[in-house]
Amino acid sequence: MARRKTNLADVYIGSNPLQHIVEVTYSTPDREEIMSEALHDDVAEVIGVSSRGVYSLEVNVELDSADTNGQQALMTAFENKTTVTANFYPEGKTTGNDEISGDAYVTQVPNVGGQGKNSVASGMFRLVYSSKPTEGTVA
Repeated sequence: MARRKTNLADVYIGSNPLQHIVEVTYSTPDREEIMSEALHDDVAEVIGVSSRGVYSLEVNVELDSADTNGQQALMTAFENKTTVTANFYPEGKTTGNDEISGDAYVTQVPNVGGQGKNSVASGMFRLVYSSKPTEGTVA
C-alpha cells in the first residue's frame, strides 16, 4: 500500500527538514496470506499473513545544493552506504499528526546532470527502511 502526499508532507533527515519537496510516496510491503495447505492439512485455511518486500520512502524534490543537512546529507549517505534517520510526516510535522520514523538506506539519488534553460532541476531520492519503521504521533 502506498500513501502519496503532495502538499502537506514533511520529511526530516534526523532533526533537519528536507527542503523543496514536490511529492512523497511511502510504501509498505505487500501482504500475502499463509495457507494451512502448506502444512498438509486436508482443508486449506488462512492461518496468517506474511510481508514480502520493504518499507520505502520516495521523495521528489527540486534540487538544492545549499540544503546541506537534507539533500546533501542523503547524497553523502548514498555514497558512503550508511543509514540516515528518516522521519516522514504525511500531514506535516504538527502536534497530533502521524509520524513514521526509522533508519533507512538511500538506494537512489537524483541524476544531477545539467538542466535546460529556464527549468528547475528536480529528481527523486529513494530510501529503504532497514526494518519496519516506528509509527506514532507527533508530540
